[in-house]
Amino acid sequence: GYFLGASPNVTAENDQMQEKLITVFDEGFDDILNDVGVEASNKGISWLYIYLGQPEQGEKPPLLFELIPSEQVIPIWEDRAHRKLSGLINYYYMTDYDLETGQQRDVLKVECWHPDGVLFYTEYEGHLVEDIGAMFPDLQEREIPEAGLPHYVINGKGQSWGMVPFVPFRNNSQELNDLRFVRGLLDAYDVGVSDLSNTLEELRKMVLVLKNYQGTDLQIFMDNLRYYGAVKVDEDGGVDKLELTFNAEGTTSYLERLKKDIYQFGQGVNMDTDKFGQNPSGVALEFLYSGLKLKTDNLERKFKAAFGQLFQLACVYLAAIGEGSFDWKIAKVTFNRSIVSNVMEQIEAVAASSGLISKKTAVSHHPWVDDVDQELEQIEEDDQIKLDRIPMKEDESDDVDGNKEDNEADGSDSDGDGA
Repeated sequence: GYFLGASPNVTAENDQMQEKLITVFDEGFDDILNDVGVEASNKGISWLYIYLGQPEQGEKPPLLFELIPSEQVIPIWEDRAHRKLSGLINYYYMTDYDLETGQQRDVLKVECWHPDGVLFYTEYEGHLVEDIGAMFPDLQEREIPEAGLPHYVINGKGQSWGMVPFVPFRNNSQELNDLRFVRGLLDAYDVGVSDLSNTLEELRKMVLVLKNYQGTDLQIFMDNLRYYGAVKVDEDGGVDKLELTFNAEGTTSYLERLKKDIYQFGQGVNMDTDKFGQNPSGVALEFLYSGLKLKTDNLERKFKAAFGQLFQLACVYLAAIGEGSFDWKIAKVTFNRSIVSNVMEQIEAVAASSGLISKKTAVSHHPWVDDVDQELEQIEEDDQIKLDRIPMKEDESDDVDGNKEDNEADGSDSDGDGA
């Protein structure tokens, strides 16, 4: 939520290219991107599959995205740093029905992707065979080349991306999930809370000690105590209450220490902000988010590298559908982090910077501004309206001179002495 809660901005030096990219990476992509971030955080790496969808009548095929579960992907890297894919295996199970027996069964499907094509396999009697049913229905060439089927089909002609159409979004350089660093602490915290809850639940029950009780059935004793508030005992008998005491301070301190360690080692944001007061300053809020910011800085670097591959695939797509040829290297992505901030401090800082920085820079840092260009246009319109309401000095001078000439023509004198 902190990193991908707000939609990122996709820009390019070429205005036409930027318009095309905004159309490709629309609101639907932003929603999938949020799921990609969750997958990377939970599993260490997430995989986004890029493909062409079925076009509407008279329209061009759209570029679509699908999040592939990380556990069903086997990447084949070219280098040890995992920067470039030379191939990828995607395997999964599909539910099928046996036509002879009518029974439901799970069939293994295997896809072998490489930069020039893809090979489809299916399980048959314990062996993998070519999956003929995975052929593109609109592909004109029915003979499968050695490289396999093309990545996509446009106007009946198969084409390839020139790269594996799976983009990895890594959580960190080691491709480790966030749970790995706090799993033991979380388990210890859950056990501690569970034990404390069980102990407190047992302490709620009052223990009564009976001496020489006139009866043998304890249920009758409880009924008499509930309805009459009294019980019968012998001469030397009685009822004593056994108090069970439990000191929860030690357990509470232990749980608080675990909670603090979870936030510290997990680099999260501790919501217990009592120490910051009711209206924390910007410096206090930055300190509150410092751990999460450091972790997100590394995550953002990995996601920007993944967006470079997305831009490359998007440019191939735009050229394939005849929308123009563009250089993917001039495109960039800017992530907008959702951080709690002191709004008044930001506004005061922007106002104090007036005259020291450009108006565009100041407006871009104002917390109430979403679209900088639109806000600058609105400011210009407001300034023009104010200027239109102020009479021009030249008109005032002309009016004064005109009155002076009229007075001279009438022979009048401003001093009133008639001289």
